[in-house]
Amino acid sequence: MRFRKALERAARRRRQNKALVTCLAAALGSPHVKKGAAQRTGESAPKVRQIIRSVVTQHDLARVAGVSPTTIYNALHRPQLVCKRTLDRIYALIREHDYMPNDVARSMVRKKTDVLGIVVPVLEVLYHARLVSAIERAASAAGYTCMICQHSDDPLKEEREVMLMRQRKVDGMIIHNCGQATDSRAMQRLKASGVPFVLVGGRVDGMDDYFVGGDDRRMAAEAVEWLIGQGHRRIATITWYRTPGDYHAGPRYLGYEDALKRHGIALDPALVEMAQTEYRSGRLEILNILRRTSSDRPTAVLAFNDPTAFSVMAGLREAGLRVPADVTVVSFGGCFDETMLEHQLPAVVEPLDEIARCACEMLLGQIERKPYAKGPILVPGRFHPVSDVSVVTVSGVS
Repeated sequence: MRFRKALERAARRRRQNKALVTCLAAALGSPHVKKGAAQRTGESAPKVRQIIRSVVTQHDLARVAGVSPTTIYNALHRPQLVCKRTLDRIYALIREHDYMPNDVARSMVRKKTDVLGIVVPVLEVLYHARLVSAIERAASAAGYTCMICQHSDDPLKEEREVMLMRQRKVDGMIIHNCGQATDSRAMQRLKASGVPFVLVGGRVDGMDDYFVGGDDRRMAAEAVEWLIGQGHRRIATITWYRTPGDYHAGPRYLGYEDALKRHGIALDPALVEMAQTEYRSGRLEILNILRRTSSDRPTAVLAFNDPTAFSVMAGLREAGLRVPADVTVVSFGGCFDETMLEHQLPAVVEPLDEIARCACEMLLGQIERKPYAKGPILVPGRFHPVSDVSVVTVSGVS
């Protein structure tokens, strides 16, 4: 008895839906429906439109448009397979009736959401904003949308954001993580979960297979060698690394050391200063260096990133030194508008588009189970020098 009643209810719903679709097709003038069908249902066309929005399916839409359900699916997800005339007709129906595919149901059936998670430190920093933009473009070209979170360099918040991404069932994640000592356990848990991921920030022990980034060590060495070629011997650096107090392991500092050693220049610890923060340091650090080396001050500075370089220039001006006439400053990142500067700024330009492309290829290879290049993938950047910078006579700084 109970089974028969359930069958009757299902049959009744099918008849109601069929009647509503018939009404809508008639109201739209579909050639596949007899004239007067809408009147026989007892509902006006506006009323039918209002009701149909809540019950129409892809199959219903196909009947109204006079095409197959496969054509509707292709119009929504693979429009390049549908001729323009049919596509225009289907899109007109979708707009007219505010049809929205149920992607939640679709993802449950497919066990795939076509959504990628992106986790970065701080979006206010231009470098990270441009990186996210480059990843989003690469993901969109592959048919994926993105969910974006920021962890503010807080490993606990980073772990929460990664858990949120997993709860939302993203297909995979691209993470600019906090660093080695702070979040290695979180990354290990993510790896154990089986969720595909790629790291584009700090490298984590045992995770090199998942790492894509710039070849910072090589590019820092190239920048310092250019300074040496310009006649500089007293080259300072304001450095930083994501593992607190361990800047000696940072690839940019190691590149600085490599170049000095290759040219037989002794490393002077007085010329090295650890930045207090990643994005808001430089001024106090360069003033500390100048106080320590007042009798033999630096003639050039390699800054860890663009914000640090700007802050270093502010500190040099405060000390009465001109940039670049008295001290040459080299930046790392290249995410700035030169037209807003008083002079050109030599910089290592990070290859963000290429990093994003490689990261997406690695991630999609994991998601779609296709061959992909494993990490570590180190993408070389480009050094943009300024040819008219030269060393001037060094004077003491009080």
